[in-house]
Amino acid sequence: MSYPSFIVVEYEKEVTSFEAPGILSNVLVQLFDQPPEAAESPKIEVKGWCCDEKDLADKVSDAAACLANADGGCVIVGISKEGAKYKKFSPCPYPNVNPSWLLARVHDLTCPPVECHSHDLTKMVNDDLGVAHANVYALVVPRTKHVSGHMTVKGISKIRVGKECKPYYTAEDDRTRMTVPEASTDDLSITAVRWAMSAHCRKFQAPEHQWPEPWDFLVQARLLEPYLPDEEFLPRYRVPLATLILFGKQAALSKHAPYLETLVITDQGDVRIRKNVVDTLHELTGTEQALITSICPSLPRAMVHEVVVNALVHRCYRTAGPVVIRLSESHIEIQNPGELLSGLAATNLIYCVPVYRNLLLADGARFIGLCDKIGQGIDLVVKAALSGGFDLPAFESENNLFTARISREYSAEFSEFVLRRSQAFPALDELLALRLLWSQEHATLLELSSVMQRGHVFARRVLEGMLKKFLIERVNEREQSFRLTSAVRRDIERIFESDQLGLGFRDE
Repeated sequence: MSYPSFIVVEYEKEVTSFEAPGILSNVLVQLFDQPPEAAESPKIEVKGWCCDEKDLADKVSDAAACLANADGGCVIVGISKEGAKYKKFSPCPYPNVNPSWLLARVHDLTCPPVECHSHDLTKMVNDDLGVAHANVYALVVPRTKHVSGHMTVKGISKIRVGKECKPYYTAEDDRTRMTVPEASTDDLSITAVRWAMSAHCRKFQAPEHQWPEPWDFLVQARLLEPYLPDEEFLPRYRVPLATLILFGKQAALSKHAPYLETLVITDQGDVRIRKNVVDTLHELTGTEQALITSICPSLPRAMVHEVVVNALVHRCYRTAGPVVIRLSESHIEIQNPGELLSGLAATNLIYCVPVYRNLLLADGARFIGLCDKIGQGIDLVVKAALSGGFDLPAFESENNLFTARISREYSAEFSEFVLRRSQAFPALDELLALRLLWSQEHATLLELSSVMQRGHVFARRVLEGMLKKFLIERVNEREQSFRLTSAVRRDIERIFESDQLGLGFRDE
């Protein structure tokens, strides 16, 4: 069986240049002359000695993971952000703390462990800056090579944005990380694994033959854990549930994950699929002849694929029950066991901080190219619906079920309008507002902010910009309602009548 090459967003590898002693010396001089806040940058984080060893370990580990998730950088440890110039430097108050200790704490407190390098800058501080009896250490952090980045052992991941560490994602109790008793590599489909290897190489432009065995590929993906039993010379592998879900043979799935089932309900009858995720996706959305794409050829395949991946990867694997896909003439509905986790709601999925139920499974799916990078799945679905001229997807989360509903009815005029004018609408917020106002005569600020999934203040700012570009106009000032300008509505309605349309707005 051959498998399709799904489209995902590529990540790049980058190693920081802070290893050069001269660069670290320049950073110290900058810290000597300026407040630490002024010396900090997207690649430099400064930490004092904190209140105790535990607090220091937590903050340094959090900073290392944050930098690794962005472009890498350097954590300078031992510079106080309070006091005068010379008071910024002081001896380390903890006898156990040294560069090796910091490396060990970062390794212990991040998952997967952040690989970094340590430097003792004490001699530089004493000799070059003339500050006696002061300790300063540095951790040089390369950009991560892991597609899902790093998180702390508390399940929180942050990413460096400017001079701040912003929330990246959080993870809850991961059922799919658990080792499956009695499962072995014999329970995995070698065909599916080899497809995953090829897909990864295409996606990340990696050498085709860098892994001697398929199991080496899964070890790198953290989907197998090697161990050496007593009195044996060849390693064996512990198989997590995530790996079985992605690549398991049908017999193994029936034994260890009998709830892994997809039920497709169509007008022609029902289809039950009891296969691993890779084979299931191939059967449902892998080609133009696949089950869903053949029944719904007008729907963008990438959009349908992303919604199905979301159901299979993010469903609750502690709850028995299949993923149910209903196909009708008017819509497609995908429903999976498990409501949205705390902090998430059907009304904030576009701009929320992702919360993962099955992080290892999601990480593995990204590594082999089944889905997009963190936090981009819903964006891809929404953008694909808008560019295809479809109504906005509807999401529901209740009764221990999550449901995504996509209309099969579309506006060819709006799709063509977006295609021709895409450069004029770089922000998703404007497209969301345009689509709503195209489907109805007018909408209130409340309705528009709801469809944008933004607060009223932000939505009002977006609408003010659209007013200036003559995309929309006010209907009622008191009720704060808006509509498309007659010129824009006419341009959409007549988009196929002319190749040269004068869109009725001006660029600022």
